Amino acid sequence: MIDEKFLWKSHIQYVVNKSKEISHKIAAAARLTWGFRGAALAKIYEGAVQSAMLYGAPIWAEGCKVKECRSLLSAQRILTVKAATAYRTVPSEAAFVLSKILPFDILLQETAKRYRLFTGHPSNNDLDGLQLQDRQLERRVSLADTVHPADMDNFRFTEGVQDAYNTVIYTDGSRLDDGRAGGSFILFNGDAEIHRDNFTLAEHSTIFQCEMIALRQALTHLRGHSDIIKECSIVTDSQSVLTALRNMRQPTTLQLETWELAVNLAREISLRFHWTPSHSGNAKNDAADQLAKAAATDQATAPIYNLAPRTLVKRRLRNLFLEAWKERWRTATKGRTTASFLPDPCSARSVTPTCTRRRFALAVAVAAPWERSGDQDAAED
Repeated sequence: MIDEKFLWKSHIQYVVNKSKEISHKIAAAARLTWGFRGAALAKIYEGAVQSAMLYGAPIWAEGCKVKECRSLLSAQRILTVKAATAYRTVPSEAAFVLSKILPFDILLQETAKRYRLFTGHPSNNDLDGLQLQDRQLERRVSLADTVHPADMDNFRFTEGVQDAYNTVIYTDGSRLDDGRAGGSFILFNGDAEIHRDNFTLAEHSTIFQCEMIALRQALTHLRGHSDIIKECSIVTDSQSVLTALRNMRQPTTLQLETWELAVNLAREISLRFHWTPSHSGNAKNDAADQLAKAAATDQATAPIYNLAPRTLVKRRLRNLFLEAWKERWRTATKGRTTASFLPDPCSARSVTPTCTRRRFALAVAVAAPWERSGDQDAAED
């Protein structure tokens, strides 16, 4: 719903009314003693209500002022209280923490910021707090520049290396636990090693990027020697990379570049792609794996690829807004009893039977100082 001044107030009210209608219908099947419970209800909320509320959110998020945010939070509260298995009198702030559901106004800001980052229209402060240094964001190719659907079937691969050519290239990527990354490829002619190369990627690159870069570099090397090599097999242990090159509907620039290299090279030489399981006793694949790990540990070499992956940006963006939630919970004036037990809304929680009745009574007395001293004495007895 679009109003004349693009204030989005009517649309936001429509979103609130619609989400309340859906929430009340779902809440009818959730009570304190029967029906949907806890995590299951939170998952239903995310799929049925939250997704509907976020439709087109990056566009109308700028119209959310204080009054509109309160309306959206009131609509979110209906199922949040149920997911927290709490009574209706529980403060909204505490219900969000107990159900581990991010308040909608914070989620709305995150969604709008992520949209601006990934569509290439970030505002001046959208990159603040992401700690990307000088790295640019890896973006997806626009629809006009993607592969025509009729050409998507040009890339195929087979499982196993039984029908591989005598000339074969093994590629591999490696990402260490601390975020260091690298890739490699080794060219064989029969059992004789002809050429090998490895390279580093920027820290916190994904294993998908490492495997894709290794494949791209192998294709680039092969294209430079296409006058000598007339048939070749390329073997990788990354099924996700091979599958991605079969699905070119929303490719990244790296993915599209690798696909074009493979398809164009296949017109010049006889080229086959194979998938083989990792660490399955294939000595050639294990050699490529060791070479990739060596590249990941060698940080003296400049990285050949430093675009920040989308997963890294999403994770850091979520951490940024989780910190905003923690600060709001720390400074909130309501739900302080809950805060005394759960000071961090994002922390893992569990109930253990190790707490004695006396310690539990004392904890309740500290959290709720209005309790009568006689209640504590009764608990100790």
